[in-house]
Amino acid sequence: MSVHNVRIALLDAAERLYAEHGLDGVAMRDIAQATNQKNTSVVQYYFGTRNGLVLEVFRRRMQQISKIRLEHFSELKDLGLDRDTRCLVKALIMPVAEFIKESGSNTYYARFIEQSLSSLSFSEKEAGDLFDIAESAKEVHMHLLAALDHLPSRIASERIRLAQSLVVSGLASYERKRSLSSVTSTADLEETVSNLVDMIHGALTAPHTDGPPTRMGDVDDGSRVVAGA
Repeated sequence: MSVHNVRIALLDAAERLYAEHGLDGVAMRDIAQATNQKNTSVVQYYFGTRNGLVLEVFRRRMQQISKIRLEHFSELKDLGLDRDTRCLVKALIMPVAEFIKESGSNTYYARFIEQSLSSLSFSEKEAGDLFDIAESAKEVHMHLLAALDHLPSRIASERIRLAQSLVVSGLASYERKRSLSSVTSTADLEETVSNLVDMIHGALTAPHTDGPPTRMGDVDDGSRVVAGA
């Protein structure tokens, strides 16, 4: 097996095993054994650390996803919709969804992201590498910040971060469902995406409520009833 093919096989195995078992449930030797490599140090040889391996899985997939996202974003600019919140939300979601659709029934990428981002701590350099890999998502993020000018920038940034987490968990849930069912169709993915767009658009454009959360049943200044309204 050529060096290139060994790297691809290791990346495929890492993505699948991490998606299925979580990062802490998979040792480097497990990835080597899954690709029939007799040398159990082969992963360290090619990628160094576990973080290095995870970043390479991200890099490999994001090259494809970023290409699709930049095409979406270019179309938005041409149509003058690069400040339209719903269109920007679609630009965030659709490239990953299209990748999952085109990858067939054996895609693990959303589940891989879900597992790795919740388990890893990156160094400053590694975090910088991760942001560079996701350059197209950063551009959409910046335009969303500009579109959400009804919110304080800190609140807008936090909502976008939560929205990105919801995208990942929603698409990961679809992947799990598809892996367990032989009848899951493209329509199921389209429904998942449609629900994500509606939910995230609604959450991002909701007004900001000043002050700490109130308890169920509390009434603040007489103009707003919280919970149960």
